[in-house]
Amino acid sequence: MHNIYSIRSGDYLIIPTSYNAFSCIIRSTKNTPLFAKQNTLSNDFVRDLMSFIDLAGSRKIIVIDCEYVVAYENKSFSLMQEVKNKNKVVFINVDTTLRKMLVEDLYLDEENIIRDNVIIYSLKLKPKIIPNFVEEISHEVKKHIYSLTKKYSRKTSKGKGKKYHYLDSSGVYSNTYVNIKQIFNNVLDYTYIVYRLAETAQKRIAFYDALISTSKNGAILANLLGQILDKKVVHCISVGPKFALSLDQLDSEIREKKNYLYVFDFICLGTEVKILNAIIASKKANLIGGVGVASLIDNSNPDVEGSIISKMDYLVNIVDFGADYKIDISEERLETQIKSQKVVEQ
Repeated sequence: MHNIYSIRSGDYLIIPTSYNAFSCIIRSTKNTPLFAKQNTLSNDFVRDLMSFIDLAGSRKIIVIDCEYVVAYENKSFSLMQEVKNKNKVVFINVDTTLRKMLVEDLYLDEENIIRDNVIIYSLKLKPKIIPNFVEEISHEVKKHIYSLTKKYSRKTSKGKGKKYHYLDSSGVYSNTYVNIKQIFNNVLDYTYIVYRLAETAQKRIAFYDALISTSKNGAILANLLGQILDKKVVHCISVGPKFALSLDQLDSEIREKKNYLYVFDFICLGTEVKILNAIIASKKANLIGGVGVASLIDNSNPDVEGSIISKMDYLVNIVDFGADYKIDISEERLETQIKSQKVVEQ
């Protein structure tokens, strides 16, 4: 039986179906499959999904996210009629072909179709499906990703005998270290993050020739995305205030008139991407944007609008979730900033 990755958030148990199908291929074949915008679910996978739903707690609404799913084998979803928690199930991001299959195999009617892309198994759920239900689920998923970044972050404080963390990439100090590498230790969380990055990068796939990274964590992510998206990967490690890439490397790695998509783990001030953008432009090439796990960028800042930083896509902006993440140009200034906040809170 395959493990089913789910997101428990608020009143919902969210199942990202395409990711789970992708993850099953990795575990069963030991190969990294290409990202697919059209997936057909196998009988074995649907049986495992039904078993998971059957054993799930009955308190939460079970949301089956069907984005990128276009079909399933041999009427396998008819098994849902035997699942004890079937009346808690909502399907979202359902395309036209899949909707027809579900309606026929689960004996649903027009009342079960809340909107074109939302189907409920039981009419009892209808009052709970608000007009912006899909958007609410999307927000719950972002909360989950933020919880992962928070889980793998650690506070640094002089009060505990530790110095504040120095960010080489930006030349500033921070009270929190977002250690994305720790996510790599949890295979399911890690592959889910990589899949979501691939999903984001795939939307621009026609507009870039290669992925490019500037950090060790970014390089790991870029290598995996390169396999999943079948794209070339370029590494410019140590780009930042202490730029350490030789001109010879630039000539061999960055090609004239080529387009690049930046891959990062966490973006703080955007110093690296600004330098990278200038480097790429100097080679008469283009940096069209970027994809990453998390960002601290304040998008309401007028300096961001229209800049290369505004073209960065990320899975979650930790500012939106009230993260206690502070930066400053020196440890003394950072400590003063933190003390001032404590006074205000008192």
